[in-house]
Amino acid sequence: MGLFQGCSPGFWGNEDNVDLWVDFTPDQDYDTVFGVDFFVLNRTLFEALNEGGGGLDALGRQSVAALLNAANPNINYPYTVDEVIALVQGIDPTDPGEVEELKDLFEGFNELGSPIC
Repeated sequence: MGLFQGCSPGFWGNEDNVDLWVDFTPDQDYDTVFGVDFFVLNRTLFEALNEGGGGLDALGRQSVAALLNAANPNINYPYTVDEVIALVQGIDPTDPGEVEELKDLFEGFNELGSPIC
């Protein structure tokens, strides 16, 4: 399929691009979709994309973008939806190093660009 592609959290978090979401909706709960318990207060996928800050907030942004990139058949993302979810589930959310490493991994692919973004 050629080179990998990916769209940024800013692209996916723009209300004008919600119609490009595949298999997920903006109002779904982050922790439910990913099968984790990262956020004390409920946070939707759309809210996670638009939440500022570092640590888990930054991972939230990048992991939702990774999920949406993986779900979109017009984006050649290096991971499947199941792999993105497994990667998120596989980290210790209390370990800043693990959180940052996964955030950086997703961010690198999410910034590659794609014809749709």
